[in-house]
Amino acid sequence: MWRPRPERPDTKMTPGFLDWVVVAAFGALVGAAELISRYRADPFRALCTWPAIIYLSLNGAASLAALGLMRLFGLTFGQEGARAAWMQVLVAGTAAMVLIRGSLLIPRVGDHDVPVGLSSLLQVFLNVAEGQVGRVRAQARCKPLATVMAGVDYAKAHHNLTAFCLELMKEEVPEQRQKMLANAVQTLDTADLAPRVKVLILGVLLADVVGIDVLREAVEVIRNDIACE
Repeated sequence: MWRPRPERPDTKMTPGFLDWVVVAAFGALVGAAELISRYRADPFRALCTWPAIIYLSLNGAASLAALGLMRLFGLTFGQEGARAAWMQVLVAGTAAMVLIRGSLLIPRVGDHDVPVGLSSLLQVFLNVAEGQVGRVRAQARCKPLATVMAGVDYAKAHHNLTAFCLELMKEEVPEQRQKMLANAVQTLDTADLAPRVKVLILGVLLADVVGIDVLREAVEVIRNDIACE
């Protein structure tokens, strides 16, 4: 008995909703990685600000636009079916990074080069996010830092506490950042400030490098050596 021959599976590219979700997530993930690397002291708080959310959305939208253009013009990169679709997703995510971070023109204004392009727009949101994160972090750690540094003598702590914190995080803190901290503490030594204010600023400097949790533990361990008499 004759039976109809089964149809061969369609080898054409069949874009699905999952492709768009993945490419948008890919673009947002790239933006998140950039924010995390920039705000290492408090990365998760940085991602929760509205400027950061807009920044992540722009990255995701750029990847979606790149994928849409590839689908519109039928760019398959020599692949077929699902392989072509996933190749487009991969290329759209990475191509968007180059597109939105590039500059169409870089005119020179005075002594500075001013990039003109989507990168300038992204930089605006990065700067706004930085200011917002800074304000939120300042509010969140003001009282905890005051508690941690309570009863600490600056004259005893500026060297001992700094050295102890850096030794605890020696493998994690780059040498260049250690030098920057040492220079900041040296500048603080000569500043005409009240001892209590100097202690608090020292706490801020150390918390930026090692984190407030490490600072809290370090103060407790050597408190007898750095406490006010």
